[in-house]
Amino acid sequence: MVPEIVMEVVDKLKGLIPIYLICESLTIPPFTYYHWKKQEETERKRNMKQKAPLVGE
Repeated sequence: MVPEIVMEVVDKLKGLIPIYLICESLTIPPFTYYHWKKQEETERKRNMKQKAPLVGE
């Protein structure tokens, strides 16, 4: 499975269906979804820090 697609599907359905059921339907453990989600957030924060101008520039 492609992590980006799984996260998009789960994010769209999680208000209607519990995450563990969505993951079960996609045949991935919920832990995997949460792991991918955390990696995505960490990557987003890292990118924001790189794009932020340094103080004094």
